[in-house]
Amino acid sequence: MTQDQPVTDVLPLDLGCLSDTQLIVLIALKRLPFEHEVWSSEGVLCTKLALRALNETLMLNAPTGTTVHPALDKSVRIDESVLRRLYRICLNRSPTDAELRRWLELGVVSTNALCENLLYSFESYRCDAVTVASTGDDFRRQRKTYICTELLDQFALRQGHGVRLKTKSEIASRVAESRHVKVAINSFGLSEADRNYISSRLFNRFGVEVLIKSINVEEILENDALKGFDIFITGNNNLYDRLDDQLQRISSTPAISAVWLWDNHHQYDLSTRCAQNFDIVFPAHSNGHSYLHGEQAVIGAVVPCCVVQWSYDEACHLFHKYIGTERSNALYGRFNSYPGRNAMRDEFLRSVNREVSANVEVISADKNDWHRRGIDDRFLELQGNKVILCNTIFNDVPARLFDAALVGAVPIVPYGLADMRQSFTDTEMFDLPIVQYIPGDLQSLREAIDEAVFQFDLGGRSSMVRRFLTIAENHLFRNRVERMLAEIFVLLNIRSLTVAQRGGGQSGRLV
Repeated sequence: MTQDQPVTDVLPLDLGCLSDTQLIVLIALKRLPFEHEVWSSEGVLCTKLALRALNETLMLNAPTGTTVHPALDKSVRIDESVLRRLYRICLNRSPTDAELRRWLELGVVSTNALCENLLYSFESYRCDAVTVASTGDDFRRQRKTYICTELLDQFALRQGHGVRLKTKSEIASRVAESRHVKVAINSFGLSEADRNYISSRLFNRFGVEVLIKSINVEEILENDALKGFDIFITGNNNLYDRLDDQLQRISSTPAISAVWLWDNHHQYDLSTRCAQNFDIVFPAHSNGHSYLHGEQAVIGAVVPCCVVQWSYDEACHLFHKYIGTERSNALYGRFNSYPGRNAMRDEFLRSVNREVSANVEVISADKNDWHRRGIDDRFLELQGNKVILCNTIFNDVPARLFDAALVGAVPIVPYGLADMRQSFTDTEMFDLPIVQYIPGDLQSLREAIDEAVFQFDLGGRSSMVRRFLTIAENHLFRNRVERMLAEIFVLLNIRSLTVAQRGGGQSGRLV
């Protein structure tokens, strides 16, 4: 807090007339809650948890050490009664006399400063973590259930960013100077043709030969298959089988290790352990990944989810094989349910099943046989629909959106997913189209279904092909692997002399 901060627009509101929920929403979002925002009517704790996870909050408030554009900041006139309420809401205590003096001397206070010092403070996280741990899932919230004070201590007190990679400086230097890079990937959905595609693209960009091999968990653990590779990449979905054994082996491998976290926005314990044991972490979602920075890995750019069920050749074959399939007008959706998690999402989806479409199902994760079915069977089930509901766990862009568009259907998503711009331009979202509805609003969803069916029928076969090609060319697993390897190459300064001589640019090595 400093008095020389630029004073931006002052919100002309009497803060004393607002409820606790309205007050904390105003501080975080610079506006009062909209009627459709269900979490705003829950409780103050639930609202705080939701606000911290909301992309809108992250965009409007600068984290420590960064600068938010002045146009995004607002200010409020603060008095002692409002300050005491904010301290009670955020920290469960009264401000000290010294804290009161510091704030009141400012008179007009930046909402960003209030967020950073109160809502986003270590003390606030810790207070909420203790409350959450003692109350379970009673607040019907979608996330933050698993936070414990130990993880928060690590985030707040340890700044080990890049520690693991720095210990591998000799390995990284050797890889950077090599004209040949060997990459091991633990995955399904990456055919030989896909691996050759990635290698060719990386050679054209960096001028190095890249050999990519797919390996499985058994090979990693029983045969020590990581020996001889320069880089190893896996996803968190491949770690559940013998997790402790895998992390121990990966942590000790001499290869540069990277993990793609599809669930960083709700699988906090697993994600934190990955950031402790891998050299590089790629979150799939921008909301809910700041806690990873307190661990030892380098945190890479957000790499969104994508299609992983089918390779490029499989997708092309299946799409054209089943393109004439008769499609239903009814809304389709299939979602996993996990005990104690995603209560609000699952409750809404069950109401959709009852009142809108019986083709929207919530299935217990241990009873869902989707990934045990054949590739034809899965593709054909999706391709039998004009419109597919792509609901989120919490404000994330789910893989099912890409699956839906790949089979030619029109995806329907909740409004306000900021990460959509990581994958689609506004023009693409309009042209495909991707239809949005107000979260939690059945009438808005019904209107979105009508619009999506209309757009599907209007566009016909050509629009189905356009949706398929957009995904097949840009959002398959091979595209994401290329993206992650390219960032690793830049991080390690992997670049042949030929590329450097022809003006390939420079990159800063972090090891």
